[in-house]
Amino acid sequence: MSSAVLLLVVQWLSGTLVIILCIVKREEFSRQIDSKLGSSFSTVAFVIVVATCTILAMIATVPLAQLLCFHILLIKKGISTYDYIIALREQEEDQQEEVAGHQSPQMSIISSVTGFSTASSFGPLHRGSWCTPPRLFLEDQV
Repeated sequence: MSSAVLLLVVQWLSGTLVIILCIVKREEFSRQIDSKLGSSFSTVAFVIVVATCTILAMIATVPLAQLLCFHILLIKKGISTYDYIIALREQEEDQQEEVAGHQSPQMSIISSVTGFSTASSFGPLHRGSWCTPPRLFLEDQV
């Protein structure tokens, strides 16, 4: 993941550099585009393609960097992704037991994909509970 984040950053930095150089040295780039890509491919089309790829790389960097930071945190805590998911389920069960006084239902396929429990997390008593970190991450903060 770290190499993918690094490659995305290099991609959008080089894309930005190419766009800047294309604007500054317009005639030279126009000749190079004509010689390498053919006369049917204009400078404007080249800039649009490079800008689109650069923007997509910038957008893709954000979630991948978040995922990398999350896994670095898991490594720091010495737990696996599976342990984290189990801790989230246990925390959700504990919260639902406190509120409802009974065992929470098993997670459905929809709730495992969306992150929302079958007992809605948008209710007044469970607001935001689906994104609350498990106790594993709160132990060092005390």
